[in-house]
Amino acid sequence: MARMSLVRSLALVAMLAPGVNAMAANPDPDWPCIQRKVPQLSLGQIWSGPDLPSAAKDWSNDPTISALVEELAARRIPIAEAQKKIRDFAASLPAEQLAPKMAMLVQGMFDHMDAERSQVISGISRYAHKQLEMAAALRKEASDVDALR
Repeated sequence: MARMSLVRSLALVAMLAPGVNAMAANPDPDWPCIQRKVPQLSLGQIWSGPDLPSAAKDWSNDPTISALVEELAARRIPIAEAQKKIRDFAASLPAEQLAPKMAMLVQGMFDHMDAERSQVISGISRYAHKQLEMAAALRKEASDVDALR
């Protein structure tokens, strides 16, 4: 009898464990997506090249690179056109400036895209939060209507 109770308890724990893990993986109640919320990326997650020099972080101080980042990051630009602009930019640089300027371009593109991605993620969270508020308001109204009956 005690053995059956133990087996049932273990079976119950095994069935509930995936749900507990799923809840632990998503600590943000406003995040409606199945995928885990990752609000910020690191360059190492997408860049397999060598570490960028610290000077690459100053990309926004270079007007040419700043303008190119804005142009390349536009969603309307086709990939082939963006690649051509990058090749043309690289070809226009003197040899001693090629590596540092291209590193700045990589850092600039990453910073711009990560900021844009963060805005989208914030928008999704705001939308989901408003949906939850609206659902709560509708439940309250339904409860009020039921109380009037």
